[in-house]
Amino acid sequence: MSNSEIADFADDQKIIDLETKLAAARHERDRYKEQLGRVEAERQDLQRLLDLVSTIEDIAPAPPKWTVEKPQGDRHAIATFLITDTHFDEVVEPNEIMGLNAYNRQIAEQRLERAFTRGVHLARDYLGNYTYDGAVVMFGGDIVSGDIHDELIRTNEAPTTETVEYFIDPMLAGLKLLHEEFGNLHCVGVVGNHDRLQKRKPAKLRAKDSWTWLFYKILAREFRRNSNVTFDVPESAEVNVPIYDTRFQLHHGDDFVGGSGISGALAPLMLGDHRKRRRQFNAARATGNRDLEFDYQIMGHWHQRIILPGVIVGGCMKGYDEYSRSKNYDYSPPSQELMIVTPERGVTFNVPIWVEDREQEGW
Repeated sequence: MSNSEIADFADDQKIIDLETKLAAARHERDRYKEQLGRVEAERQDLQRLLDLVSTIEDIAPAPPKWTVEKPQGDRHAIATFLITDTHFDEVVEPNEIMGLNAYNRQIAEQRLERAFTRGVHLARDYLGNYTYDGAVVMFGGDIVSGDIHDELIRTNEAPTTETVEYFIDPMLAGLKLLHEEFGNLHCVGVVGNHDRLQKRKPAKLRAKDSWTWLFYKILAREFRRNSNVTFDVPESAEVNVPIYDTRFQLHHGDDFVGGSGISGALAPLMLGDHRKRRRQFNAARATGNRDLEFDYQIMGHWHQRIILPGVIVGGCMKGYDEYSRSKNYDYSPPSQELMIVTPERGVTFNVPIWVEDREQEGW
């Protein structure tokens, strides 16, 4: 290779090297331009956020002023108690139900007292500044445990005759407390299914064939000379109770049967509510007596507190028991029910009265 050829080769190599460096420089330039584009986009986003913050900071808030006016004049109400499923003299042993509950005569008397005293406390001190026109007690049945099953005969605290005689005085104490606190007192009572005299639930003489009906009648006799305390002890298993312009139908709830699976008690309660409303509507239309219809159904029986549109199911004073455990029913704490009924709204408040106190009850 001549000297000139060598020189030309060297020049070509320099050109290749320069072109390689130029390509690398261009690649680096493009990479920096891409990064610069991303940075610029981020800068623009930040600028928009800054502008938004500045705009928000420049806005002067001007919220409306809301006020709560004090009620004009007296607000009237009637304190309405649902006392149901007390199952007096039934015995529940805690060691048979994993320590979830206990029940006997002593505990029943304590829980009955709490139902009345705590109910008064709720109505008087928690649920509004009302002028009470009186109180209503709805007795929902199953006041005594009864002896419709052999196991109850074996395990009840005492024979049912003795149960009725014993618990008259504690119940009278509760009613007298309500009379002292609220003035006028009206008591309405229906029978249950545990308190019947026969093994099978009768259709005829359903009310009179019950220990609970006798219990109510004895209570009524104690107040027969007091015109401010009245009783309605119907010979029917259900009764309509008007309070102001709100109509209640009180019954025990055992006519609603069925229920299984996830829906539990909801299916029979909703179906039963539909059937009773339809029955009462048709009866009212046929007789022209609109008082046969009702706004709310009030009941017990299901041993759990359930609130549905137009249906109020009170809790059970006895609480969870061996039968509930054997059927895997859901646990429900012992309770009774308080409703504050007003002329304007009907049932304005309905709240549970929790009656259990393990420490005082000693279990």
